[in-house]
Amino acid sequence: MVTEDSPVVEATARVRASLPVRTRRTVLRPVREDDVAAVLAYRGRPDVAVYLAHPPLERAAAEELLGGWLADRTAVTVAVELDGRVVGDVRLAVRPG
Repeated sequence: MVTEDSPVVEATARVRASLPVRTRRTVLRPVREDDVAAVLAYRGRPDVAVYLAHPPLERAAAEELLGGWLADRTAVTVAVELDGRVVGDVRLAVRPG
């Protein structure tokens, strides 16, 4: 069980606090609720989904996925922005030990 004072939750909070990370063209930042359309734009594509653990997403599934990411205190899902547009995501999971 993960509690509020868990080392996992503390480590995840430190990762979140280190964001955003900016370069000349890219930004790595925590995902937000308003990213659902962007996530759907790439995770809904069959040519992208062949590399994912799920079939192409419909809107409701993208909303559910994003909601799960936002609720999870043991991981940080990072939106990858290229020239101001979300083009991908990276999930950083913190595990004990």
